[in-house]
Amino acid sequence: MFAGISQIAAFVPQSDGKPREIPPPTPVRFPRCVPQAGEHPSLTRGKVSLVPLLQNIHRPADIRLSHFEALGLHVIADASPQDLLPDTSFLPPVEDWNAIPQDDLLEANEATRKPLGNGNLSPGVQTYRERQKELLIDNAAAFRTIRRIPAPAGEVAARLGNAYEFYKNLEFFSGYWHDTSLGPEGEAPQKDEIDTTPLHLQTHVRTGTGSQLPPDYRQHLLTAFVKLVAYDFGCNVSFPRVEPRLHLTPPQPPSPPSYFNSSVTFIYRTPTERASARAGIVEGPVAALSARASTVFATEAEEHLDLAREVVAVLLTAQQRARESKSEKRFGDGKWWTSAPRWGGGPGGPIGREGDKMDELLIYENYRRMNPPGPTWDRKARYCAIGKEPGSGFDDVFLISSLNHHICILRARVPGTLLDVLEGRDDGADWERIVIWRTKWYDLFLTGERVEAMGVVWGMMAWSMRKIENPAKVENQFAENSQTESMDLS
Repeated sequence: MFAGISQIAAFVPQSDGKPREIPPPTPVRFPRCVPQAGEHPSLTRGKVSLVPLLQNIHRPADIRLSHFEALGLHVIADASPQDLLPDTSFLPPVEDWNAIPQDDLLEANEATRKPLGNGNLSPGVQTYRERQKELLIDNAAAFRTIRRIPAPAGEVAARLGNAYEFYKNLEFFSGYWHDTSLGPEGEAPQKDEIDTTPLHLQTHVRTGTGSQLPPDYRQHLLTAFVKLVAYDFGCNVSFPRVEPRLHLTPPQPPSPPSYFNSSVTFIYRTPTERASARAGIVEGPVAALSARASTVFATEAEEHLDLAREVVAVLLTAQQRARESKSEKRFGDGKWWTSAPRWGGGPGGPIGREGDKMDELLIYENYRRMNPPGPTWDRKARYCAIGKEPGSGFDDVFLISSLNHHICILRARVPGTLLDVLEGRDDGADWERIVIWRTKWYDLFLTGERVEAMGVVWGMMAWSMRKIENPAKVENQFAENSQTESMDLS
């Protein structure tokens, strides 16, 4: 709500009365780290004890390409939406839906809705056309509505509808990043008019650089964009109540476990029971969101770090989805060193003047008691692998990644055997490679690209939330599809 005020406040003259010089724009760069693994990475990986290898990473500079090779990571860059989804039929047929006349949308809408796994129906063509119309609004018109600037003579103020939060955050971005829909910076067609327009009536006022953008606003923009689609599929984007961690358990029991934390958020399914929804219960996670503030990728170490952040987000999401029908077992639970009182011998009890403070003896007992580490599972989360192919040995995990003012969508095929290795259950097992499909980077300043990105998110939600009619039939079809897909990947 203070976006416009903060931009105007930053644009102040110097002490001599002249306007301060606007810093040069931050170049738009993306990391290009694309590890390649063979179809059978176990032949080249050798007998590597994975968890101890990962536990040797103590700082970002320790990340090497060999760590990705040990995981068997295979990245397919610039994948098309058809290659991203396991089933292309869940992508919205844009040309067919846009060809439907406006008067026939209501009738055609019911025919385009599909059953979901939560018992409801998916959104149809009418909802898609509404979201498309909202995202096609010109940035200048949307920013005027956000900043409450009157529309030019002969024009009607833009109605942002469900996309209001998205444009509010995008308007804040324009104070740090150049709006690419205006063309190259410094070559705007109405430069003279913009210079003479009062500051409080301008729609684009860049006063900083992209590297100065507060990190929270990139997360807010990504969340607002995804919510445009997730709500209609019965889902929501929520910040995790427990810090997301990728847990690493070494194969040797005496060695303590460790973890890599992450700043991801999740798409959760909202329970259909009203009491559970009001109690804050969430189901999933369905997918993950990762917004990062890095703008410089000049070295391999910086590229490796950014990819490692995405891989950690994918693996911890897979770990949480694999918790279905399981209960948390904390490290040291039931061991003598977490149950026996902390005392070297004798009956124990208060010492010296502690005996006079009988009202604080409860505090003393808590000091003597040794407990295992606190819980790391969210007690209000119903962990489940929503959309996972029944009977498959892997999980397709989706991640929506954000850098600069762009987003891309990733699908990672995580083998279940790898999750067992990370949790210390089977250190000597071999696992198939982790295949990651990554789309191109979509510019959220450009209307066409954000509509295209919305269609990809729509297909991701439609496939993840689909209703699986016959699990046994799907399991039989899975063996044939996975064999065909593995041939295509090679």
